[in-house]
Amino acid sequence: IVQRVHGLMAAPAVHRLFKAAHKGKTQRGHAGRQPINQGPGTLRLAAQTSMAPYAFSLVSRDVTVLWAKLRGGPVTDSQNPDAADLEPLNRCLAKLIEVITRYQGTIDQLSGDAIKVFFGAENPRSDDVQRAVMCAVEMQMAMRDLNMEHMRDRVPQVFMGIGLSTGKALAGRIGSDAFSHFTVMGDLVNLAFRLQAFSLRGQVLISEETYERCWGLVSATAPMQVFVKGYSQPITMREL
Repeated sequence: IVQRVHGLMAAPAVHRLFKAAHKGKTQRGHAGRQPINQGPGTLRLAAQTSMAPYAFSLVSRDVTVLWAKLRGGPVTDSQNPDAADLEPLNRCLAKLIEVITRYQGTIDQLSGDAIKVFFGAENPRSDDVQRAVMCAVEMQMAMRDLNMEHMRDRVPQVFMGIGLSTGKALAGRIGSDAFSHFTVMGDLVNLAFRLQAFSLRGQVLISEETYERCWGLVSATAPMQVFVKGYSQPITMREL
């Protein structure tokens, strides 16, 4: 791929480039083709190749995962996209992202009406679980305030359910040199998603391990056991 550096590339310059390449003047290194110096009008061969393997790796971390999903509206109509009203959704997401940022959570996934956040994967702290729980509670408080505004503005109300789980997870960057993403993987990610699916409007459901790590900070219901998809035994959860 030939990259033009100074203005329009003249035809003689192109001729000189390929003539030099033909004569073997192109310098080659282990990383691929190197630039050819042609004075002020330098032309560079920008195709860089690398045979080195990806240096990505995963580490085991104590992580708290927060799954939140908006409900109500409807926000969009897949049958009539021209009539889709994104304002309620964008209002909610803007406020929720503000809360998550304040509690130093990492947004791993933002897909339509769902948000996946983790605490403790990149920069572990002793209060990761506490910050995650407080973040979830404040997110629901923010939704309550937003719905008050929606009622005044005659905008459809939007509600949210949240699930939290804590435990060991694999954390790290995955992908390739072309695209990579820092994420967490493990059973607790699926558990947080399942708890979120059980939650009703305005609820925050937490796993038993999450509760055991923050019981002195929060008030929660008695434990409840439920069967969820992907688990042979019932799991224990509580509502904040």
